[in-house]
Amino acid sequence: MEIGDLICDWRVPPGKVDLPPNTVHLWGVTLKRASPYLEELREMLSADERAKARRIHFATDRDGFVAVRGALRDILSRYHPLPPSELGFSYGQYGKPALPPSAGAPPLSFNSSRSGEWGLIAVTRTHSVGIDIELIKSCEDYPAVAANFFSPPEIRALSALPRELQPHSFLKCWTRKEAVSKALGIGFSLEWTAFDSSPVPPERVQVANHGNSKLSLYSFIVAPGYIGALAFDGVNPAIKFWAWPGPACSSFSTRDGTIAAPFTAPSIRPVWPNEVAR
Repeated sequence: MEIGDLICDWRVPPGKVDLPPNTVHLWGVTLKRASPYLEELREMLSADERAKARRIHFATDRDGFVAVRGALRDILSRYHPLPPSELGFSYGQYGKPALPPSAGAPPLSFNSSRSGEWGLIAVTRTHSVGIDIELIKSCEDYPAVAANFFSPPEIRALSALPRELQPHSFLKCWTRKEAVSKALGIGFSLEWTAFDSSPVPPERVQVANHGNSKLSLYSFIVAPGYIGALAFDGVNPAIKFWAWPGPACSSFSTRDGTIAAPFTAPSIRPVWPNEVAR
């Protein structure tokens, strides 16, 4: 495990989750865990979300969208007085969803990401947050991609590594930049080559071409074959890792003891290309 990587200590959440200031709750969602609830999760979605799901061509991607978007609504309802299906999202200029302020509801900032069989959802109170997850896999053209998107220090650091370690390092850098862009809510309009994402906590990443924004940035191994990154515009947040157990108000049991596999014994070491789950 590299310096700055977090240990993903996935836990089953309590019935009532408490979210103090300067705290980030990171929720892990697997398609395997979500699959028994897909129709239930689909019913939680808004009409436009269900329409978006229908437009997704491949069934696996369609189910993944429903799973993570439905889980997002279920998770947010654990902190918010409204039930999942009644949460109304507003969207920023670049598509980042948010919950509009409402009477009696505490402020919530959140972000989600999905890759392969995994989804991640980050929730906090008053700070902006961005999250990204990627399946570690071979990519023959990543040096060319890095040349177009990474800063000079990042390119030099990547090139100095042995070839077999470069895919993991490339995706670590990519997820960190993606998380920063999502925390700022501006997506690929952010000039990625203009900032270096390598500093580790407690040092914060400075994004000079976006009002000198400073963000705390963390990397972690989600599960074997998956790398993630979290960007937070505060300092030294407390981070908790919750394994999403299924909808809180489901007709299925969410305490059936089958959460286990990826959550009870998570990998905390880098996963090299030949170890990626197929």
